[in-house]
Amino acid sequence: MKKILLFLSAVLLALLAPAYARAAVTPVPPSAPVMVTLFGGNGFSMGIIHQEQVDELHKATESFVTYSGCRLDPDFRTKADNYIADHPMMGTPSADWLVGMGKAVGADYVNYMNSNLDSFHTPGFFHTTVEGMITTTLRTIRVSDGVTVLTANASQEGKIEKTSLPCALAAFENAKQVEKENHIIFVKK
Repeated sequence: MKKILLFLSAVLLALLAPAYARAAVTPVPPSAPVMVTLFGGNGFSMGIIHQEQVDELHKATESFVTYSGCRLDPDFRTKADNYIADHPMMGTPSADWLVGMGKAVGADYVNYMNSNLDSFHTPGFFHTTVEGMITTTLRTIRVSDGVTVLTANASQEGKIEKTSLPCALAAFENAKQVEKENHIIFVKK
């Protein structure tokens, strides 16, 4: 009898789960502001080396953008590639460069996530991978006036290829906390 009851409750939960999942996700309206994200820094180039990591980073980006009440531009990659080809940058992009890129792609907000190695331990006799302290900073700039509206960061120490992605994900979570604590609202300008 218990097995039948457990089986029926499992079937009921399986039938109701899609309804609960749809109710929890609110679609972002097409009138929502557009937020784009750029990534840079040697922590990303050295630490995020597998496609699964890139996919997880893109999911976290989408989650942060949706949490902020904004939407992604599906054509951002093409527009950004064109802007970067016309306006090459050396090193870390300036706020003016990010605002110019945001205007060129039609974004209301630009996120720049920079991942840097603060300390660096070369491979040695007892370890063959690069280790160090990674600090990832997320900066959100309003394109209309170039003001930085949000800054959040996270730091982690360890093997670069194992700490780079978790540090970036932690920076996104910290940004959500900063947004919530400071009552930041992203509006279309």
